[in-house]
Amino acid sequence: MKLMILGSGTCVPTAHRRSPGYFVDLDGSKLLFDSGSGTLFTLAQQGINYAELDGVFYTHFHLDHTLDLLTLLFALTNDHTCARTTELTIYGPVGMQAFVDNFYKLFDSWIKPKKVAVLVRELRQDDQIIFDNGTVKAYRVPHMETSLGYRITSQLGKVMVLSGDTGYGKEVVDLARDADLAIFECAFSEEWAEKVPHVKHLTPTMAGKLAQQAMVKTLVLTHIYPDTDKIPLLERCKKEFAGDVTIAQDLMVFEI
Repeated sequence: MKLMILGSGTCVPTAHRRSPGYFVDLDGSKLLFDSGSGTLFTLAQQGINYAELDGVFYTHFHLDHTLDLLTLLFALTNDHTCARTTELTIYGPVGMQAFVDNFYKLFDSWIKPKKVAVLVRELRQDDQIIFDNGTVKAYRVPHMETSLGYRITSQLGKVMVLSGDTGYGKEVVDLARDADLAIFECAFSEEWAEKVPHVKHLTPTMAGKLAQQAMVKTLVLTHIYPDTDKIPLLERCKKEFAGDVTIAQDLMVFEI
C-alpha cells in the first residue's frame, strides 16, 4: 500500500504547499482522498491518469478539500481522449449528493458526464467499502457535523489512516488505533488555537497526544497553514509522541 501526498497545505496559496489531496494505491486500487485546488494537475504531473481512479473519497465539504471535484467532473464530461466508460463512485459524508447536485445546478451540462456514470455514496460511521485488495472504513471525526476520517486496510493487514480536518477527541484515537501510518492534520499552532478554541483543528501537541494514545507507529503532520509552518512542529509533537514523526511535504511518498 502506497500513499502520495499531493498537497500538504490549505487553500492559502504558498510556493511549496498545495491544497489537500492524497493518492493511495491500495495494492492496485487507485484511490483519491480529497481534491483541493490543483490536485488533478498534480496527479497528471506524476503520471497518474484521473480517468483510471477506482474511487474518490471526501472527508468534508470545505472548499480547500473539494474544489477539484469540479475539475474532475468537467474532465469526465469534456475530455474527448478519455477512454473510461465504467462508472466512478464518489464517496463522502452525509450531504455529498446534495453537494454534487448543487454543482450540477451551477454548471449544468458542462460537468455532467455522458459516457461515464458518476455515482455518489454517502457514508456514516463504520461504513466500509471493499476493494479487490483491501478496505476503506469511515469514522466520524469532530470538525464539521458530518466530517469523516478514513481507515484503509490492505489485504496483508497493514493500516493507514487519514484524519481529514479534525479537532481533538476520542474519535480520532478510535480511527487511528494501532495504525502503521497515520496522516493527521496539523493546521494550528498552540498559540493560534488558544485564540480560536471554537475552531476544530489540531496543533502539533494535540496530534502527538492522539497518536500516542492510539499507539500509532508512524505519524505524518499535514494540512499546514503558513503561520503554522513557522513553529517547531517536530519538536512540539515529539514531546507527546514516542514514535516516528514526519512533517509532510508535497509529493512525499510513504509505503507500508
